[in-house]
Amino acid sequence: MSLASLATSPVALAPTHMARKSPLASVHNQTATPRNEQRRRQSPMLHAPSLIGESQGFGPLLLVIALAFAVPILLSRFRALPVVVGEILAGILIGPSLLNWLGHSPTLDFLGDIGLTFLMFLAGLEINLDALLPQKGRAVDTSQSLRRPGIVYLATIVLAMPAGLLLNRLGLDAHPILIFFVLSATSLGVLLPVLKERDLLPRPFGQLVFLSATLADFLTVLLFTVYILTSENGFSVEILSITLLFVVFLVVMRFAPTLVRLPPVRRIFDELSHATVQIKVRGAIAIMLAFVVLAETVNAELILGAFLAGMVISLLRSPDDTALVHNLEAFGFGFFIPIFFILVGADLNLRTLFAEPHYLLLLPVMLVVSLLVKTLPMILLKGSISWREVLSSGLLLNTHLSLEIAVVVIGERIGLVSPASSALIVLFAALTVVLMPLLFNAVQTKASVHTSQ
Repeated sequence: MSLASLATSPVALAPTHMARKSPLASVHNQTATPRNEQRRRQSPMLHAPSLIGESQGFGPLLLVIALAFAVPILLSRFRALPVVVGEILAGILIGPSLLNWLGHSPTLDFLGDIGLTFLMFLAGLEINLDALLPQKGRAVDTSQSLRRPGIVYLATIVLAMPAGLLLNRLGLDAHPILIFFVLSATSLGVLLPVLKERDLLPRPFGQLVFLSATLADFLTVLLFTVYILTSENGFSVEILSITLLFVVFLVVMRFAPTLVRLPPVRRIFDELSHATVQIKVRGAIAIMLAFVVLAETVNAELILGAFLAGMVISLLRSPDDTALVHNLEAFGFGFFIPIFFILVGADLNLRTLFAEPHYLLLLPVMLVVSLLVKTLPMILLKGSISWREVLSSGLLLNTHLSLEIAVVVIGERIGLVSPASSALIVLFAALTVVLMPLLFNAVQTKASVHTSQ
């Protein structure tokens, strides 16, 4: 998605005032229209006047930032509930579904898109390329370390497609391919802290789960981008232009690490890393925007460019450079990303969702189907992991949030999912983030007790 075009036109992240036909009634026609026309489309929202109304000023931004400040404080006693879920709930509260305090604001639209970009950038930053790329002197062959996660991902996508068709047949008003992408992905941002908290990341089981989630995130972003391009233009020359993005990515990965480790370059970065300059942060953001602009140029989704940029920074930074990651996370999670999630909540059309009770009946079905899609592939590895680890890994891999919400937001913009189903999928994702880590910890705790006995 183009940041430039999104800055000048309302997007699906905030209330708009143009109705749209049922997205599944003409998916083929919508995906065949020119890309720039799709970017100008608005998604349907409730039409009641808001308290703040349409505003070009700072009023809506103040309301959103005040909520972003208050939510973590209010949730401090409910540690089982992720702050991201609280931000979505806060958006629902001030959106047209309930209080209707938030009017349309182009400023918020643009900041929300930067939040989405930053979210995918930080997701890419969590990818451990050292675990995926061959290294000199490494005792374990990289191809062998990726073989089992590769098997898991292949089995997952084999199950995700019929699962998407099933949920569509049961009444989920979303294109099966969009459901496929939602079920295939995993929330690495939720999974990684859970593994670290239980000290599982250095262990073989933790590495298996982590690498499986890494492949799921990266390949889902890539496949989703390819699908968007092919659905709009077919297998044309334009689809080949995406290779330019990966050529630049591979060139940067090949030569940039050597460049930044040169003594003169390191000396400059060390000298200019003080509080008033933060040269590393500026460079990281410049790289992020460069990849986003390049993705825009080749008509790829901005989430792919941002994700690749995060992987580049993950490769370039030294292992002990925790300050850079801390500053980038403070920049993203302190301002832009909360805006994105609050606007996602504000955009949820809960009135439509509750007006059709069969949608709510789909929620437990989605939870069961998604758990099967994530757990059954782990059975293929039963020879190297226990049944308890099969279950616990399936639970943790079944967390869905950042990437899945990005897919749904983009899918609603181009007509792959109805507003009610979009709200249901976001609600489903929020529930997995709350429930699955709790169930994972319960299974792991029982395993620890059993081992000690």
